[in-house]
Amino acid sequence: RPGIESTLVFASMKKVMEERVDLHFENEFIFPDGYKGWYDLSIQVVPEGIFILSVDITERKHAVEQLNQLNYELEQRVLDRTSEISDLYNNAPCGYHSVDENGMFVHINNTELNWLGYSCDELIGKIHVFEILAPESQEDFKKGFPEFKKKGWINDVELDMIRKDGTILPILLSATAVYNTDNKF
Repeated sequence: RPGIESTLVFASMKKVMEERVDLHFENEFIFPDGYKGWYDLSIQVVPEGIFILSVDITERKHAVEQLNQLNYELEQRVLDRTSEISDLYNNAPCGYHSVDENGMFVHINNTELNWLGYSCDELIGKIHVFEILAPESQEDFKKGFPEFKKKGWINDVELDMIRKDGTILPILLSATAVYNTDNKF
């Protein structure tokens, strides 16, 4: 075939013959009619010259391309849904927050941040929920938090939170505990 001298396959055969080294690679071949095929090529040194084993892997390549496309589409869907869920959480008409086993903030939504006047950076991992409760509510929290962790839920607990500006925000707290696989809070 004219022009074969400029192909990767020809250069590889030449290298195997001259340097007496085996080569293995995948190569796309375009036929005269425009069809594109993929081949797994193994070019090996033998006493008589070289041995070429060519295996058609076109179907496998197409399957991988389809799988990659489906994976990309799935990742896009996950990103879209994650964005939707994040929006629902952060812009809900009620405040949401999560605390660790010690009562330290680990998550808080934008609604509650706006009500309290804090930024996420000021609370997450830095402030214990106890620290922004009014004195009477602190006592209720001290008594109720250990019980909540054991029981796994509380409903309609009235507490007063102290906003960043010092004003009081009365809240009605309902919560459900989330445990890990070792049944720890």
